[in-house]
Amino acid sequence: MPIACRRSRAALSLVALVALGSLLLRASTSVPAVLSTPPTSQQPLETRSESPRPVPNNDLPSSVPTITINFNDVSRCPAAKDVVLVGNRPVGTYLCSYFPLATVTRTGCEIKCPLTTCRVFHKATPEQLQTAQIVVNHHGPVPKRHTAAQMTVFYSGESNISEGKKSRPEYLAQYSHVVTFHTWRPHHFTWTHRHLADFTLVAKTGRLRAPGDAPWRERRFAAVSFISRCGKGGRDVILKKLHSGGVTVHSFGKCVQNRWIDKEFPQCVAPGNRYLEKLCVMSKYKFVVALENTQEEDYVTEKVYHGLFSGAVPLYDGAPNVVDFLPSGDAIVPLQNFSSSPVALRSGDVDVGLLLAALKRIDGDPAPLFAWQRNSSSWNARFLGHLRHVEPTCALCDQAALSRCAT
Repeated sequence: MPIACRRSRAALSLVALVALGSLLLRASTSVPAVLSTPPTSQQPLETRSESPRPVPNNDLPSSVPTITINFNDVSRCPAAKDVVLVGNRPVGTYLCSYFPLATVTRTGCEIKCPLTTCRVFHKATPEQLQTAQIVVNHHGPVPKRHTAAQMTVFYSGESNISEGKKSRPEYLAQYSHVVTFHTWRPHHFTWTHRHLADFTLVAKTGRLRAPGDAPWRERRFAAVSFISRCGKGGRDVILKKLHSGGVTVHSFGKCVQNRWIDKEFPQCVAPGNRYLEKLCVMSKYKFVVALENTQEEDYVTEKVYHGLFSGAVPLYDGAPNVVDFLPSGDAIVPLQNFSSSPVALRSGDVDVGLLLAALKRIDGDPAPLFAWQRNSSSWNARFLGHLRHVEPTCALCDQAALSRCAT
């Protein structure tokens, strides 16, 4: 049934399907089949239009051409052209940093979404707080909702433990929408999806994006760490236990720091680009310490992916279901396998001798841990679902556009 901009509540019921179908359609024949076939529960919505519009592949490498998607008469709805999203005062929003291909503006960025252009302003003016279609809050006070159509969004990338009272239902109920890493939420994000371009490159070429990637035999038999905040979840205790037990740890972060990039690897110094610096340094090591702040379901951050894309093996602890966010469970070394319990691990209960013996075996035969790079057809289904899930910022902007169109 065509989607027309008319005064009908039926249009709103299709918003989620339109956004989901259009985003999944972006991964067409231009990317490997393992990335292009949607899960059976997420079949794209059939669309027809006399005036198709291109949808930029904001999440794919620049070598992947733009895919054209036909929408049902979206052009008849002028209100759907632009949606204004503002960051709540006084802190503002960091969402533009999640879209490397967004058009940067003086006050924020513009994100090309399937149905609309999302105009993001880092920090709202007092007037924009009243007129914007979407007000996003990360760390400031709960924004006031000025109209029934205005969305107020709590967007957090932190764990429930880190957020404290902001993770409680009574606090979240003050917003019209909530975006977190919890995959059961209608709008959620994953670092898996944010690394879609990197995984696409691996699936197409079998290569990593890491600068200065060194062959395994030339890497240091040591574990590199970039942890900066020691007080989070006993991570400093683990680092010290590993190092004192015989696993050499080179720490470039502020937590138990014993190495400095400019002295150790001056060729890796990249002012203003900490991510490239980290990848460059990690690519000199065989192992990377990847410890999440907490051991919380679904809380899988960039740490484990930085290790994977550097060509090293992550020594991981964090989310109990981390395998759901990895192409293969064999790609990491779970530190909990060397402790009596997850809680005890964070108190330094690690059988370092057993771990060191396992690392030496990996050093002699690392191939099984890198099999995911060579065979993307074996990537697990849950990982693929997280890789292709609907991007929440665009989903909200498209929903706001069609909501405005239907009233």
